[in-house]
Amino acid sequence: LDVNQRDVEGNTPLHLAAKAGRADVVRELLERKDVDISLRNDEDQMAVDIARGADIVDMIVAYRDDIVNQIAPHVHQAASKGDMEHVKRLLADPRAGALDINHQNPMTGRTALHEAIVAGNADLVRYLLQRGADPFVRDKKNKTALEL
Repeated sequence: LDVNQRDVEGNTPLHLAAKAGRADVVRELLERKDVDISLRNDEDQMAVDIARGADIVDMIVAYRDDIVNQIAPHVHQAASKGDMEHVKRLLADPRAGALDINHQNPMTGRTALHEAIVAGNADLVRYLLQRGADPFVRDKKNKTALEL
């Protein structure tokens, strides 16, 4: 069963369950490792955008926060080592769609792009830029990735 399968309007099962207010189904879908909460329908809406009920919004936001806390540190660590293959594997995870490519390390304010530049891996830098990394995000020392 493809939990990210779309209907004619681009809705996934998560969109439909969230819109219908089916917290039980939303919870079950979020337990699947292959669900992508960042998918948008033909109206450019994510499931959280059309969720009926604060409980469903809270569930999806909590799921996103958990994913960020699980994946982002590993992306930063792999980028700091210049390990492009590991970064690619992490970002290929369907759950990584919930991760902002410009996520900042809470301690340093650095993004994966900052780390890749410091590591000196030009291919990884290009890859992150192609994925939408913003070279103008400032870390806690007020440095952009370009200034490192």
